[in-house]
Order: sequence, then structure tokens, then C-alpha cells
Amino acid sequence: MQDYSSFTAADLLLNEQFIRYCNGDTAAASYWRKLAETNLPLQAEIKIARALYQNLTIATSTEDKQTELTNLKKNIEAEKEKSTVLIPSSPVRSITSNKKWRIAVAAAAVLTG
Repeated sequence: MQDYSSFTAADLLLNEQFIRYCNGDTAAASYWRKLAETNLPLQAEIKIARALYQNLTIATSTEDKQTELTNLKKNIEAEKEKSTVLIPSSPVRSITSNKKWRIAVAAAAVLTG
């Protein structure tokens, strides 16, 4: 039996026998269960490695991919609509400093009565 005490989850994922265990091989499963029972630090690494393996091997059907792509496109379009800036149909005119001064004088005249 090989010494796996210093193995990390990454090391386990490189081990062919461990991959067989993850794929459901009964002999490999028995071996790794016994090993995990006798080595508690390795037990945690086995758990992490199995979770990583399962996440990496998730198979997605073409139909699911297409559905997700459609949903993604809809969400992108919705976000674009939210962030669209409306451009006024009439031209925007800037106020010159001379015009600002006139507005200020007119406001002061209204306020002082």
C-alpha cells in the first residue's frame, strides 16, 4: 500500500486509482474507503478531491447549453435596455457665460422685487 499521508486533493486527482474510485469502480472504492478510515487528514483531502472531480466532470446536454445561452442573451439585452441613454430629439444648447449673467441678474431682480 502506497503512503498517501502527504497527498493533497490535487495529488489525488492525478492518481489513476483514485480516478477509478471517483468513477464508481467497486474495488477502488473499497480501497479508498479503508484508507480514509485509517488516515483522518487524508480523509479531508479525499472529500475535497471527490468534490472537485465531480464538479469537473459534470456533463451538460446541448439542450441545456442552448437554454442557458438564450437566458444569458435575454439578460444581456435587458441590461442594455436599462443602461440606454435617451437622446433628446431637439438640439441641446449650451448656456454661454454672458447668458448665465443675464439669468442671474433677472433672478436677482425678481427676488428684490
